Amino acid sequence: MDEIKIEKTKSGFRLAIPLKSQGKFRCKNRKKSTEYGIGFAPRTEALTTNSYVEWQIGYDAKVDDVKSGKKETSLTKQTFIGANGFEKYLYELSEIIWNLSKAKMIEKKQIKELISEINSFSFFLQENFQIQMNQKGTETINGMKSVRSEISLPTFTFDADEKDEFFTEISIQKQQYATGVQPMLYVIMPAQSFDNANDIIGKTSSQTPFGYYTISTKERAARFLKVILYFGLCSERHKHDVLEILKIIQNYAF
Repeated sequence: MDEIKIEKTKSGFRLAIPLKSQGKFRCKNRKKSTEYGIGFAPRTEALTTNSYVEWQIGYDAKVDDVKSGKKETSLTKQTFIGANGFEKYLYELSEIIWNLSKAKMIEKKQIKELISEINSFSFFLQENFQIQMNQKGTETINGMKSVRSEISLPTFTFDADEKDEFFTEISIQKQQYATGVQPMLYVIMPAQSFDNANDIIGKTSSQTPFGYYTISTKERAARFLKVILYFGLCSERHKHDVLEILKIIQNYAF
């Protein structure tokens, strides 16, 4: 399955993140955080100091998906009703924040303040940014004349200022199965942010299949809280969902 692993350690929690280019994980290369990135197949091509994992992180799972084995979560006692009407469990990002809260690496006061901040949001990315198509002239390809256009996807990068740490990226993209656009949030994990960076760089994922990232400080724990904050920026629906999740954590994780 397409899952991370969360393991309790003496110093905190260790995440095992697959180094692969399939499902919700993509290995890419880029020299700067603001570049688009070029994907590659890590099973056959070695990772470098410019490599990173683009992780399409999630925060909830439908109850039916967990019961059918499609997704895994350790948190099945509390549920909430998502903005789409489905009954859901806390999952992945929410599970990480739950565990950090139980371990007192995140304080109840932080959750309360985050709920208040997200509640105040009235401007959302999905409702205010659109994909732009810009014409760039004509191109003749094998004798056939065409009009060349370039698509611009509004993209927002957060917390990319700290070297060798993960950061968050939100891109406005076409909806896959409906009309309109949707914000897609990714956690960007540079190869050098992993505990086992020396075993990753210069090797393929066949040799080193996982990158390990240990949340051992309150500062690192707070970075994951920021990710759920950024989800609250994405749309009204995301705001609804993350507020429901944070209320569960506030009421049951301390």
